[in-house]
Amino acid sequence: MSEKTPELPKEDGIIDIEELMFPVDEQGKALPDKVPLVIYDRQLDGELLEEAMVLYKFIKERDTSSKVYNEFCAKAEEILKKGEQKYKQLVEDKKMTMAEAQTNIDNNKASIELKKITEHRQYVMIVNSIEQSRMLIRELKKIVEDKKVVKYISAVPMNNAEGATVLRGSRGKICKTPTGEDTTDWVNSMIVFCVKDPVFTEDTVKLIKPDMKIALRETILEISGLKTRSYKDVLIQNTNMSEKKEPSSKEDN
Repeated sequence: MSEKTPELPKEDGIIDIEELMFPVDEQGKALPDKVPLVIYDRQLDGELLEEAMVLYKFIKERDTSSKVYNEFCAKAEEILKKGEQKYKQLVEDKKMTMAEAQTNIDNNKASIELKKITEHRQYVMIVNSIEQSRMLIRELKKIVEDKKVVKYISAVPMNNAEGATVLRGSRGKICKTPTGEDTTDWVNSMIVFCVKDPVFTEDTVKLIKPDMKIALRETILEISGLKTRSYKDVLIQNTNMSEKKEPSSKEDN
């Protein structure tokens, strides 16, 4: 059965130049706009990232445990058959009695069953840890959502050149302001440059609370079209995409 060809977006003619640009005034300067500022305890982001890394580790352990278990089960029958042939040959060669051979065969079976039980218990423990970790991530995400407060600022976006100057400087030894001057804190300089209400000075911007500063940075980067998905966001999505219940045993896989 062939896959359905995806439909193309609806055509809407040649785009207007205004649609490609930030809104500007008569002098070509970006116009300030009212934008939301999402405020919450950013330490929760660190807890989410830490738990997402724990979950990722458990998922890798689960996959490894499942592979080892399944490979062992696939070889177990062959191991038992070879053992039986070995002890039968020893009986034929008069090197072992039938009773001794049967005891060894039974011991081999018991050893293999014990290994299966041990591996299965280990797998179940990992699965339970995954469920607990996912539950904690859900609880943390709910706490984040419950604590979020939306305020508003009036701000202008950085244009392409200003944004490139700031971000390139943020990755180097010398930080840059949007207009290219050296600065000791590119985020502070970006806030002073972009936020028009409330107005910040070089002195007052230094007094911004850490959570507020992060919120301002993310908001400015977003309205400037420069915000990218963080490592935390990607990791949490990859390790917690499915909310389905984990199988409780290998047989459920």
